[in-house]
Amino acid sequence: MRINDLEEDSSAVPEREGRIVRRKFIRQMAKAALSSGVGLTLLGCPRKNSTIDSIKDFKITKQPPKELTDLSMLCWTDNALDEFVGPFESQYGVRIKRTYFEGNANAFEKMKLGGTQVYDIVQCDALWPQKYAEAGLVDPIDFRDYPDSYPTLWDCFKQPAYQMYKGEWYAFPNCWDAVGVGYNTEKVRPAPTGFDALWDKKYKGQVAFPIVEDNTVQVAALHLGYDDIYCLTQEQLSACYADLVLLRSNARKLYTDLNEIEQLFGRDEAALGLVVISWVILKLKKQGLPFELFTPRVTQGWVDTYMISSGSTHKEMAKFFINWYTSPVSQMNFLKVESKRTCQAGVRRFLTQAEIDFYGMNNPADVLAGLLLYKPTCRAEKYAEILARLKV
Repeated sequence: MRINDLEEDSSAVPEREGRIVRRKFIRQMAKAALSSGVGLTLLGCPRKNSTIDSIKDFKITKQPPKELTDLSMLCWTDNALDEFVGPFESQYGVRIKRTYFEGNANAFEKMKLGGTQVYDIVQCDALWPQKYAEAGLVDPIDFRDYPDSYPTLWDCFKQPAYQMYKGEWYAFPNCWDAVGVGYNTEKVRPAPTGFDALWDKKYKGQVAFPIVEDNTVQVAALHLGYDDIYCLTQEQLSACYADLVLLRSNARKLYTDLNEIEQLFGRDEAALGLVVISWVILKLKKQGLPFELFTPRVTQGWVDTYMISSGSTHKEMAKFFINWYTSPVSQMNFLKVESKRTCQAGVRRFLTQAEIDFYGMNNPADVLAGLLLYKPTCRAEKYAEILARLKV
């Protein structure tokens, strides 16, 4: 199911979580960047002759609540680092108490088991807001409560169908990304035009491909032209395994640690590979290495969002924080530190055209149109069997 095909139907929401590996990878990359200084500047992109606005001139127009209170947030680790939340705490003299989770299913269970009385804000992936809304765990969102953020979101993130339930909007978007093919521009010619390049025999021994539950079988399914990559039949699963065996003969390495893709590229051991986080390519380009990322027309991806707990006693403060956090100036900091694709188009006012191109901050509507949002598989044990057989 593609992102623009989703209806206001809670049956489209996943029942299990399948993104742990990707999240751990992002955290590791974020820590590495912060310790090395990568991302603390705009990755060395030129600012000469820039006509950008100054971040210092940006002011939050929404007035804080009369009573400033601490907030409790159930969230992904990588979206709530001190570098992102700390400035808000310092400016307003409050504390954002963060409880981290590894998966959507885990967070949903916490909220069902009394979490609405504990947390003011909860994060989730794009396919989960409908389930939260159906269970009465979160409040609908009024875009007028977010004057410093909502107007400058990309239009494709403004009240999309997959975040609606019974005509109301429930989740404010933060960031997104898509799976693609990373490649060395000096060794891979012509440039890839799809996942087919990973199977191309002329790159035998030069391909890097992950063996992970989120992507391995699913990308093979995309390569074979299957529509429902998260609920394959046994016949389709068998075909995917055979296809992956062919890919294995082409691979320099089938890796299980997502950090390895950067190392394989950086050591010139692989010329192309599957990239699940676009930051990998940005970091390589920062090092002056000749890498680019191609995003297929139909691919996997995700959108992270914020929701307000229905049981929160600090809802106005929660709205104030989300408005601040998703505003252009805060998302600019988010972009610099994590290099994630933000849903906030307003950051473009602070970037040169070269930086806009570098960070992939051009209109994402075309990519989103073919995005198959991450969700667990309906035959998880069968997908896992394929991964186990590939490792032998």
